Amino acid sequence: VGQILETILGFAGRQAGDQIAKALKEQGTAVVKKHLIGAYGKDVIDSYEKQYGEEGILELARRSAAEGVC
Repeated sequence: VGQILETILGFAGRQAGDQIAKALKEQGTAVVKKHLIGAYGKDVIDSYEKQYGEEGILELARRSAAEGVC
């Protein structure tokens, strides 16, 4: 059961990363941020943006697109 759940969560994380990658290529920062909020939660992204700024948000998006959402 644990392996099945791990596989499903891994697949979901990869799917979220793919959506973020698509938003990075085709849409603006606001849409990318919306996807990140969906993946990590509003409080986490707001805190991250406050600490690292817009460029930090875009870097998080790039890493999430490359590695998937954990």
